Amino acid sequence: MKKIDVALGIMFWLVGMTLGISVLLQSGSLFFYQTFTPEVVYSACGYGFGHPDIVPARLLAFLFRETVTFNCSDLDPRTNLNAPGLFSLSQFYFSLATALLWRISLVSYQNLWPLVGVLTGLYAAGCFVLLRQFFSRLLATIGAGLLTTSPVTLPIVVLFRDYSKAAFFIWAIAFMLLALRSRQFAALIGWTAASGLAIGIGAGFRADIIILLPVGVLTLVIVFNRKLLLRRLMAVAVMVAVTVVAAFPILSNGKGGSYGSLIMQGMSEPFRLYLKMDPAPYSFGARYSDELVLSSVAADARNDHPDWDMNEGKPVYGVSQATILSGASWQRFFPFFVGDFATQAFKSAGFIVGFPILAADNAAPDPGYPVMQGPPISIWMAPVYSLIAQLWSPWLGLAGLYVFFWTIWSRSRQDAIALGFLFGCLATYPVAQFSIRHVFHLEFIWICALLAILNFPAVFGVIKRSGWSYAAVVATFSVLALSTYIVVLHRQERLLRREFEMLLAQPRELISQQSSVAENSPIRFDVPVPASYEQLVASPADSMTPAIASIGIQWDVRSSADRLLLTFSGSGCVGQMSLSLVYKKRDDVWQPFDEQMKIVLDGAGEGTHVLIPSFYRPTQYLSSITLDQLPLLCSASLERIQGNTVFPALMTAILSPGWRHRALRVGFGKF
Repeated sequence: MKKIDVALGIMFWLVGMTLGISVLLQSGSLFFYQTFTPEVVYSACGYGFGHPDIVPARLLAFLFRETVTFNCSDLDPRTNLNAPGLFSLSQFYFSLATALLWRISLVSYQNLWPLVGVLTGLYAAGCFVLLRQFFSRLLATIGAGLLTTSPVTLPIVVLFRDYSKAAFFIWAIAFMLLALRSRQFAALIGWTAASGLAIGIGAGFRADIIILLPVGVLTLVIVFNRKLLLRRLMAVAVMVAVTVVAAFPILSNGKGGSYGSLIMQGMSEPFRLYLKMDPAPYSFGARYSDELVLSSVAADARNDHPDWDMNEGKPVYGVSQATILSGASWQRFFPFFVGDFATQAFKSAGFIVGFPILAADNAAPDPGYPVMQGPPISIWMAPVYSLIAQLWSPWLGLAGLYVFFWTIWSRSRQDAIALGFLFGCLATYPVAQFSIRHVFHLEFIWICALLAILNFPAVFGVIKRSGWSYAAVVATFSVLALSTYIVVLHRQERLLRREFEMLLAQPRELISQQSSVAENSPIRFDVPVPASYEQLVASPADSMTPAIASIGIQWDVRSSADRLLLTFSGSGCVGQMSLSLVYKKRDDVWQPFDEQMKIVLDGAGEGTHVLIPSFYRPTQYLSSITLDQLPLLCSASLERIQGNTVFPALMTAILSPGWRHRALRVGFGKF
């Protein structure tokens, strides 16, 4: 890299730093889940990195951003401090950096400006370094300028823990690219070690960056030369070792399996709507809810763990078995929904490739954080994004990526395949939970596509000679991928058809049966609490109450569930009705499970079956089901299904007459 490139990198670091600090100053405060980490303030005030028995009211006010400064004299020096809590250890380097800055200055959100400046500057400089490996100095400068001033990315600075991983992510990718192109063994080892170090340190700010380790390892071992493969294997061993050592404080506190709860939340209706996918006859929850998902996991696992309640964790230091077992819970039903998962992955990639469309006026609400909403300095480029936030953005991005990889193919087929794998993984892994706060750092993929189009006239004369071979490989891969996708969809529908038939064939216990006494009269089904659940619903609250806002990690989840079947039958069952699930709630309920469903009846065949979960928790339980109307000559029966199924407890389904011959999958939808 020449001196002018170094100078440009420094310039972008300064610009990024200035913009990041300006966002902090205009917003007045940052959110980094500090309500869960009072240890940071105690450490900054010189009392040690520990968690108090009770967090003082004035400190809580500061952590909840009701005030923007805190006076250490408000802490009682006699306070007993315990070991640091699990959440503060999960972002250990972030916690230490914050505590150090406040220790040498004052405990104030605006005194975090050095950390904000360093990370936003590193992100901007890293974007330039990454793009410079593919494009001319001019194009890399244009692309890095767009990334540095992005009105989608800059507002995320306010969510500082989510933003903090971006710099480490970009630099880890940049170091991987340098390793791919290294011809000297020493350079290969150095760049892979640097990439591992970026991943390991980044995991101490936000742990999900660790996904880059397996992706990077697989990318680096895509080689066609045996001697080079041996060198790469040694290099990735170094990369893994450096990552593990750097991330050890975080990895040593991890709980395996917790990824399942994140993926299950990402399968809920808000994420489907955000990705504009067509609905299936079933859903995995009407809301983005920790309580719903963990209650489902706990209910499904409770019978297999008779000592569940005794084995739950403790506040601040424990993790519920529901979180730990969520991975196994997801794996149990995942084989039946592989097609849906693939569809969601492809749709996620489409939005990444056409990144500006996330800012379109007709975009669905983001389940995690609103797009392009932040301090004025963070969204001054919003009008530019609005101009290109069009339906053709994904197709333009796809065309750009075709040219991008064509250019690489003309130089090195090995690199093109390796980078194709890398970019493919990066574009699809957000399938777990597609929200702007989880994908903003992938904006460089869209920029690479855009710059490739701008660069096309300059490189066409060179790359045209490899056009036929490249097109043949792309066509072959596309046909194989599409064929596999179609086979997976057909297999899913076959498996689901069989599983739903088995579920409907299970023994049932009748709860109530009602018919309409007048045209379109409302109906109410009371759902009595089974005797086996009475002790559970009368027990003290578990961890999922509003108090979780100052603790963070669910340590105790107690839940049971039944699967109810509501069947409509009769020649008069025609039209649309609204069904409401009404939960009896205590004052300390956290995320209510009440839900409304629209049901369309057509009066044909065996009738319409509605599969409904009925949860029983200490803070809430299903008490009644109401219908806004029930036509004459139409009866409705509510039954409790006996027996087991692979479906998670939270799943709902509406099986209309003829459902066996209808699509049992989500649709790709539109952009």
